[in-house]
Amino acid sequence: MILISDIEIDRVSRNYEAQVALFDHLNGHFYDSGEPIEVLASHLDIEVSEMADWLAGQTDLTLSEVRYLANALGVVIEYRVGRLVS
Repeated sequence: MILISDIEIDRVSRNYEAQVALFDHLNGHFYDSGEPIEVLASHLDIEVSEMADWLAGQTDLTLSEVRYLANALGVVIEYRVGRLVS
């Protein structure tokens, strides 16, 4: 049996929550733009169904793909890296 410390559980949880929040924010910008999903997909040269998966966070995107998406949405993503201390 593998024991996981509370700090490891916290780290995993916070990273997951940050990822969900990122896509919530990207979706918010997309919907606020009023731009049809077809237009956004064409900017990225992908199918509409794939674009919907991207926006829903259902696809494991590379960092470059996240950057392309941000550029297509006209937003900037800023990263922050830190260590949890016990």
